[in-house]
Amino acid sequence: MEDRAAMSSEDLSAFYETLLTEFPSIEFIVDAFADHDQCGDHYLRHLEELGRCQFYRSRKVVNGMPGNRCVFLNPRTQVSKLVEDVLYAGSAGQKIILGSDAGLAWETSTEYQIALGIGADYFVAEGCSTQRQLNKLDEIIACETKT
Repeated sequence: MEDRAAMSSEDLSAFYETLLTEFPSIEFIVDAFADHDQCGDHYLRHLEELGRCQFYRSRKVVNGMPGNRCVFLNPRTQVSKLVEDVLYAGSAGQKIILGSDAGLAWETSTEYQIALGIGADYFVAEGCSTQRQLNKLDEIIACETKT
């Protein structure tokens, strides 16, 4: 499937609807790359108006952000995999950050620091698969941020 940066507004709207349908308790959607991606922005604003979620467009507002559920979206992540990853790691009540291509240095990645900053329960680091001797995106693990 195309990545988010290449998706149509209709496709992206359908993706967000799927995400919120699967996780109705999501309160915050943080799209740290949305400053460069207006696709689907109108749909998220509509969801905000309906009280479905609170949408942030910049990573600058993330540190110390309150809330029960947070999903960090990266436009370079394949959308089909993004949904699967959220379903894989998203047991009830957990705050989850999805990081993309963090590589072997995921511990120092911006995404991981944001995860720590908001008190996320788990950080899903796609780039840590090599470090963990995992070869498939399906086998992404949740990296605990709490000690």
